Amino acid sequence: MKNVNINFETDIEKSSMDIDEIKSLLKNIYKQENIDQKCELNIIFVDNQYIHRLNKRYRNIDSATDVLSFPVDTVFLPDGVCILGDIFISIERAKEQAKMYNVSLLEEVKHLVIHGILHLLGYHHNTEEQRIKMQDLERKYLTLGCDGVHTKDESIKKC
Repeated sequence: MKNVNINFETDIEKSSMDIDEIKSLLKNIYKQENIDQKCELNIIFVDNQYIHRLNKRYRNIDSATDVLSFPVDTVFLPDGVCILGDIFISIERAKEQAKMYNVSLLEEVKHLVIHGILHLLGYHHNTEEQRIKMQDLERKYLTLGCDGVHTKDESIKKC
């Protein structure tokens, strides 16, 4: 999956992120959601201060958050070009949540990547019905094995 760009705008040990596993997860989501494998996606890891500024500027919310998604307006793209958008993840918040939920940092990052890509695909959680739908999809993709088949438990299978 060469069209996924993963950038680090914070001081995180890149060795703590299994980029190949994240890309494998995305490949399965692309397949399940019928997204062209050539569609570009940017995932940017940032700190709380950075995501706080984004949240304030674009959502008028004066606090840090865990993940923000910014879809690309496809109207301005040339025919045949597919860019889903950008997903910003606060690695600081991901570490806090991983500890709180008693999961690995990679598991929490995967959850945030899934949440972010679902927003890029048009899913939202503004109503109870939307929230339930999005949670069901998050659970589905968290439990999706690397071969595209669900694992029996809800743990994430190593690819």
